[in-house]
Parts: sequence; structure tokens; C-alpha cells
Amino acid sequence: MRMALLFLAALPLASCQTIGSSTGESVTVECSSSPLQIDEKSGWTPSDVPCRRTTTNNPTLNADTYYRFFAWNNAFANLELGVAYVHTFFRELDAQAVAMIFKPVKEGSRDWKFKTTEDHGSGRLHTHEFELSGDKKCWAFARYKDMAPMGQGYRQRLYGYYCTLKGERNRSAFEKFLSSVTVNEQVRVVVTGKAPSTARIDTAPASPVSQPETNKILPPAASQPVPAMQPPSTAAPSSRLATLKDLYDRKLITPEEYEAKRKEILGTL
Repeated sequence: MRMALLFLAALPLASCQTIGSSTGESVTVECSSSPLQIDEKSGWTPSDVPCRRTTTNNPTLNADTYYRFFAWNNAFANLELGVAYVHTFFRELDAQAVAMIFKPVKEGSRDWKFKTTEDHGSGRLHTHEFELSGDKKCWAFARYKDMAPMGQGYRQRLYGYYCTLKGERNRSAFEKFLSSVTVNEQVRVVVTGKAPSTARIDTAPASPVSQPETNKILPPAASQPVPAMQPPSTAAPSSRLATLKDLYDRKLITPEEYEAKRKEILGTL
């Protein structure tokens, strides 16, 4: 169950705002059908890390939140996209406050510095540099878009954090990553199953994630079924087993799912 920082816009004949939380269902979705995409040359989502959507079920709050993890040879990013509907808006918070939603950041971040806030298209962009354990150089970010006519808040929020696994901090690489992220709210999202009740999968790898041989993320055709486009992982079996065990330890997959996937990986030896 996840907490979404939303508030209800003032309705006609109402004089106050209501702060609420998201308590809806969480499901896994085909990553190729997620509204949250990235330039295929800029990163990929490992096949063993699911994409998710959480939907509110509060009658006064209407929003969907999408989760997606992206990896590079020397970097990774955890992203969440919030899309609000029907008198529900996102309150503007700085990048550090939003990034603290993620467990690795809340428990392992340090040395926060060089915070920025700037206008960004029809909204605002907040960034904040920090470090994670293992000498990861990171940026937290929160990008808000589509402000309500009366200024109650924003209809869209993209937030998360980006880290390099080794080497010097590279601001230009971070900015290139942000510019490569696209949002398409018109895609037909394909649900593949019910996700565990845990709020999110917080992936913070200690070493580079192996890139699959085939990595092509395409937007779904409007009138065609969306094919599953999760390529098989080419990571070493030991790395895949370690990732699988981590997901199981976090209670993000069931014992049955863990055992089935473990047997599948061992079968490749």
C-alpha cells in the first residue's frame, strides 16, 4: 500500500482543501505499455524488475502512480510518475522530500547539497545532489507539470533519483537522462497481474546491471494488442539469483514466484 502526496482541489461550494492518501490496488503492467518510457539508447528495464501501477480508491482522490526502474552500464534510476484526475492535484515539494519516499534514500543518503529549482516548460523542476552508500553519486528530482487554473497544484509529477555507480559526478549525464524520459498518458496499459502489497520496489544495485542483447522499448499501437517485450536477461546466473533473493527478502514476490524463477535460472546452467 503506498502513500501518495495528493490534495483535493477546492470544489464549488467548498472552502477548504483535503489532504489524503492513495489506498488503491497495486498491479504489475507490461513495461512496454507503461506511460513512463525512455529513449531506448539511454537505458533499459531489467526483465526481472516489474513495472507497476497503483490506483487510488478513495472517492475524493483520483490518481494513478506508475513505477519503473531503469539501468545503464554505470548508472540506474528509480522513477515514479503520478497522474492526477478530477479535482485532484499534486502539491509541490522539493526533490529531497519526494526522494525520501524511496527506502534506499531514506535509509542510506548523505551529504545533500547543491539544490536547484527552475521553471520547466509548463511546470517546475527541483533537483538535489546527494550520495548513497557504496559511493554512489546521485541526484533526486521532482518535475511538476500542468498546473491547475486556480493554482491548487499540478496534474502530473515525475519524481525519483538517478545514481552513478562509480566515477565522478556527471551533471550532463543526469540532464541527458532527464531529457530522454517521456510520458505518454494515451497508451493502453496492459495489466499482467496483482502486485504485492508492498509500496514499491526500491532497487539500488551495488554493481553495474548487465544489458540484455535485445533492448527495444516501443510505444503500443493504439488499435493493436501490446506484445510482451521483456527480453530475457543476459546477466550471469549468480547475479540473477542474487537479485531474485533480494526481491524475495523484501517480500516483493511470493514464495511460489521465488521458487519458480529460481528453478528457471538454475535450469540455464
